[in-house]
Amino acid sequence: MGISIVVQNQIHDQVDIYYERVAPTLSKMALAAPSGTMLGEIHAYADTMFNSFQLNLFLVELATMTPQDEHEKEVVDTLQRAAEDAIRHNGYLWFSGD
Repeated sequence: MGISIVVQNQIHDQVDIYYERVAPTLSKMALAAPSGTMLGEIHAYADTMFNSFQLNLFLVELATMTPQDEHEKEVVDTLQRAAEDAIRHNGYLWFSGD
């Protein structure tokens, strides 16, 4: 299955959700991410939530990443879009591991 990405607003209402295409690759990337990175803090088998402050740091990290293939590029692009959307809503990204 993989990791679903849920954009929530300030009161935790769901704004958008991303899964299916990016979920399996995101799981692999999170498990392989270096220790101490935001991507590495996403738990592949449980829930993880980033707030707007953390999402700004995450966007910086994503901007420096070099995807290894088209699947990873799609994940990075999706994460950037989702993070920016959550920040616009003064909200959160909730990662639901499987």
